Amino acid sequence: MADSDLAFEWSRRVWLPISRSPRVFPWYVRLDPRRKNVPAVPPVQIAIDGFPRSANTFSSRAFLFANPDVRVSHHMHAPASILLAAKHNIPAIVVVRAPRDAILSEVIRQPRKRIRRGLIEWNSFYGLVRPVLDKVVVADFATVTSDYAVVIEAVNRRYGTDFVPYRNSPESDEAVFASIEAGARARGKTGSKLETQVPRPSSERAARKAALQAELDAGALRPLVERAEALYADFAAVAPRRT
Repeated sequence: MADSDLAFEWSRRVWLPISRSPRVFPWYVRLDPRRKNVPAVPPVQIAIDGFPRSANTFSSRAFLFANPDVRVSHHMHAPASILLAAKHNIPAIVVVRAPRDAILSEVIRQPRKRIRRGLIEWNSFYGLVRPVLDKVVVADFATVTSDYAVVIEAVNRRYGTDFVPYRNSPESDEAVFASIEAGARARGKTGSKLETQVPRPSSERAARKAALQAELDAGALRPLVERAEALYADFAAVAPRRT
C-alpha cells in the first residue's frame, strides 16, 4: 500500500469514531477550520444528511432553493449529526440511496476509499441511525430527485413545521444542478475531476461504475453487501413516496 493510501486509511479510521460520537463530533467540527457546515444543534432548524453520493447536495440545495432563510445543517456525512438532531428534537431528513449505487459512486469520487471501506462506512452510518428511524424522515434518492415535495411535506406533518416544499420540474432541477456545478467549478474542479466528483448525473461516472461492479460482487464482500442491503430495506420501507 502506498504511503498516501496508508495515510488515507488511517485518516478514515480516526474519522469513523469521531463522526459516530454525538459528544465528540460538535467539538471536532468547531476545531476544524476546513469545515464550513455546522452540526445539527440549536439554532439549526433542520438537518439534511446521509452517506456521500446519496443526493446530499441536491436535497440540501433544493431545500434552500425553496426555503432560503432556514438554518440547515448539511453535508456532515456523520451519523452523530443525525443523532444530535434527534436528541434536540430538530427536524431531520436522512437521505439514502441503494448501497451498491452509493458506494460505487463514492469510490469513483474517492478511489483511495476502495469498495470494502465504502461498505464498512455505509453500514456504520446507517446502522447507527437505524435506532432513531422513528425520529427522522427518510428521503430515498429516487424520490428526492423526482418528487422531493413529498419528503418535505412528511417533515411538516411529523414536526409541525411549515417549510415550503420543493417542487421538482425540469426548470427547477436544472437551476439546482447548475448551481451545484457552478459551486464545483468555483472550487477548482474541471475536466475529468469535475465529471467524477460533481454531484450531478454524469455519463463518465456511469461507465466507471460498470467497471467496478465485478469487484463489488466478489464473494469476499458478500456479508458486507448483504448487511447493507438489509439496512437499506429498513430505511426504504419508511421513506415517504407519492401514492
